Amino acid sequence: MLVDQDTRLVRAAIGGRLGAVASLLATGANTQAASSMALSAAASRGFVDIVKLLLSVSDTRASNSEALRCACEGGHIEVVKLLLPLLDPQADESVALRCASSAGYFEIVKLLLPLSDPKADGSAALRVASRNGHLEAVAVLLPLSDRLTQESGALTSAARNGHLEVVRLLLSVAATPDRRTPALHAAVHNCHFDIVKLLLPVSDPMANNSFPLTSAASIGHFEMVKLLLPVSDPKVNGSEPLRLAAAAAHQKIVSLLLPFSDLDKILNSQLFMESHGGDFLLSCLPASRARKFVENHPKLALPRTRAALAAGSLRRREPLSRPTATRLRA
Repeated sequence: MLVDQDTRLVRAAIGGRLGAVASLLATGANTQAASSMALSAAASRGFVDIVKLLLSVSDTRASNSEALRCACEGGHIEVVKLLLPLLDPQADESVALRCASSAGYFEIVKLLLPLSDPKADGSAALRVASRNGHLEAVAVLLPLSDRLTQESGALTSAARNGHLEVVRLLLSVAATPDRRTPALHAAVHNCHFDIVKLLLPVSDPMANNSFPLTSAASIGHFEMVKLLLPVSDPKVNGSEPLRLAAAAAHQKIVSLLLPFSDLDKILNSQLFMESHGGDFLLSCLPASRARKFVENHPKLALPRTRAALAAGSLRRREPLSRPTATRLRA
């Protein structure tokens, strides 16, 4: 198959073949589309000499700053320095700054920052730097970014991905508990225990029906549940934390939550008690209470509980009262 000159030019730029690029340019392979694609290809791979050569013959405006974005994504600072005076770093909502921030190329971020708009696209540069844990980039972007993004999007992104030091830095500007609480939810859901401990005193764990406790109980993080229990409402939504822990067969968490939950309400929920979770919860109760429930509901299968009663393996004593459990946990 015959390949035209423009295609060869782009392929030569991708391969870093300076001589071939020079030869093709000399023979007329220099349409606007081809030179723009070749420039972006060379920039993305850090081929400085090819970039210089193409810049001497290309209409850089035609690239729409794509070459600058490619160089920033690849971390090629020498190419960025060549392109910056010729291309618009604020094009496409300062996409070049966003790419450098996302990848954590701090020197490129510093180079771009005075010429870019850090508030573009809802301070996207700060959000992506926070999401990926690039502390240095976050530190320089923070004073120049939108405050709402600092308090919500960036903080939540850092917490979700477990970047403790970034969270600590962002907390210095996150002013209100309602803006910090989504970050707490994200940290709990992704099991970042140290971040939860950092956020808990400055957030509202009761928000959204004690969602952090419910989430921790559902995923089976016992230490997280212990941490959240004293500052949450375990009876929320019909003792949802206990129901979800039982549904997932998290026995230690079920035992921890039992004294603090509305057990009678759960036992009166036929839909739940007909499920695997109901059977598991019942098997965690004292033998006398489990036996009484089974006798009163002969039509329910409850295979786990019936087998445990038959084997005599259910505990005989009542669970601790709430005050006693609280003292022991403290």
